[in-house]
Amino acid sequence: MIEFKRVDHINISVPPERLEEAKLFYTEVMGLEQIERPDKIFGSRGYWFNIGDIQLHISCEHPLPRSTRHTAFEVSDIAAARKQFE
Repeated sequence: MIEFKRVDHINISVPPERLEEAKLFYTEVMGLEQIERPDKIFGSRGYWFNIGDIQLHISCEHPLPRSTRHTAFEVSDIAAARKQFE
């Protein structure tokens, strides 16, 4: 059984032309703290924020049949979690 510790982050996607609007909403309206995002490892622009004890990630995405939207969980034992899915 996978032992979940917490939700690590939530990723939402916005169209590239609305990225700055989303940033302003989450910083100015919602009051979230923007944190450093390692931009060099990503192929598109985005922003990361602290939201309680997890992070909110905003990425850019054109409307496509596939999506990068996701929620990430932290687990106690990644090897055991992988084994459960084999």
